[in-house]
Amino acid sequence: MNERFVAQGTDLQRALAEASQAPDEAPYGMPGRFYWDEQHFDRERHTVLRKGWHCVARADELANTGDFLTLTLLDEPIIIVRRDHAIAALSNVCRHRGMPLAKGSGHAARFVCPYHACTYGLDGKLLRASRMQNAGFDPQTCHLPEFHCVERFGFVYVSLADTTPDIDAELAGLDTLITP
Repeated sequence: MNERFVAQGTDLQRALAEASQAPDEAPYGMPGRFYWDEQHFDRERHTVLRKGWHCVARADELANTGDFLTLTLLDEPIIIVRRDHAIAALSNVCRHRGMPLAKGSGHAARFVCPYHACTYGLDGKLLRASRMQNAGFDPQTCHLPEFHCVERFGFVYVSLADTTPDIDAELAGLDTLITP
């Protein structure tokens, strides 16, 4: 693990130990730097936040097939897109030269890179790559990376983790809170 993260973890452990030793009636909060310091956020981004689910949109923002919106989640550019029967989270980075494929929100039948016109379907598969006649290049094997994406209670959740936690366990009880 990065030495900087270890040092930050030690700071965090020290602050938590102090908080745990405080009398029950004593007001206590984490030192301010834990809320605004970029290094602490960077550590959390890599050790905690990347492993969980993140609410990124309302499903009704993506009502029709082809409706999309773009966002950056923990430094990862993402396209959230409505497919025929589900919402998906695709990398918003062209596999050819790394250009963003979409901006903002809207409706599209496909995503076209503004750099060399590589074209991807709503499923992330490469449909067209101009001047890619290289004998070693098989367009059938080229597609945009996809992230875990689920819809629950009308919200869209995305996880960047390789192995995701059980979202239903994480959201247990949410339905009773939001039903009214």
